[in-house]
Amino acid sequence: MAEETGWNPWRALRERKHLTLEWRELDSADALLVDAGGGRRRVILDWRLGRRARSAALTHELVHDERGLLYDLSTPGPLVAKEEAAVRAETARRLVPPERLDALAESGTPVELWEVADRFDVPEDIARQAIERWRQDRLAALRTSPEKPAGGCQNGCQIPPPNAT
Repeated sequence: MAEETGWNPWRALRERKHLTLEWRELDSADALLVDAGGGRRRVILDWRLGRRARSAALTHELVHDERGLLYDLSTPGPLVAKEEAAVRAETARRLVPPERLDALAESGTPVELWEVADRFDVPEDIARQAIERWRQDRLAALRTSPEKPAGGCQNGCQIPPPNAT
């Protein structure tokens, strides 16, 4: 089990009474969020997903639910792309909170792909996105205030270059 935990999608699902969970074999996606009518929605997860992928896919669909935008084949591609990018970023932020990456770096532990995936119990694509965003935010903070970066890493922690993962 992961040493670090981010947001718990299974708890969040239980709290959302308007959602039901279904397991199916999906051909074109890992998960779907569909309107079930009457203010209800269904989250459909592919039963073949591994544990880490299930949690990530569920988180992704719960973020879609919060944002309130359901789309179908008639939704313009640029809108879908913009929404998917926002949902992927929020999914990574919830499952791998940036402040926990700060703490990891402060402890002297390398912020590497395998380490983050293992500690936060997330798929590598989520770990990669979280690390990339964390690096961008830390570098931006260093540019604006080199003596005291925002969001942690104030004791000289190393921000590894992007090719280090």
